[in-house]
Amino acid sequence: MSKVEFHTVASRSRGEEVEVSVLVPDGYDPSGQADPLILQLHGGGGTRHHLAMMAPLYDRMFSEGVLPRCVVASLSAGASMYIGFEEFVAKELPQWISDHYNALASPDKLCMTGASMGGYGTLHVGFRHPELFCAIAAME
Repeated sequence: MSKVEFHTVASRSRGEEVEVSVLVPDGYDPSGQADPLILQLHGGGGTRHHLAMMAPLYDRMFSEGVLPRCVVASLSAGASMYIGFEEFVAKELPQWISDHYNALASPDKLCMTGASMGGYGTLHVGFRHPELFCAIAAME
């Protein structure tokens, strides 16, 4: 079963701390082969806690082989539409995850997704930095 950990990350681009969550999959090995990284952007009214609600869905996708094991990260962005979060989401957060977890933030292993406001944020950030992601998926 995956576990979700909560952190506060200092952001240069935002000039403040940003609340983040990290889903660590069952079988995660901090010293083994690095896992891919998915950034999961919450919808309007959501927070970093949305990722904890999504954990059972990720566990099911991992166990059924629909999704390979990966680390998943989210953040609390308020009702911002992710405007002003571009650098944090595209660069600072993946680097922080890579520095603190055995997860790859390289463009061939970094994906981003979100629903509703998170879907808008996925497109907004992904289109500004397409060279940093291997895939983006906007839903709803």
